[in-house]
Amino acid sequence: MNARVWQRGFAVARKGAERLPIDANENFLRCIDTLVAELAAVGWAVAQALRTTSGAADR
Repeated sequence: MNARVWQRGFAVARKGAERLPIDANENFLRCIDTLVAELAAVGWAVAQALRTTSGAADR
């Protein structure tokens, strides 16, 4: 997917978030923060599993 599509998607999400009431906006941002943290944790776990199964941990 190219950068222009991503930028457009973020712009639409930002406009939508700006229209939410303050409490809903804070909840939305907290939800996004949690999602990013969980995805990072999953990515780290997958990287560790791949490193272990590929034998790179033994080097």
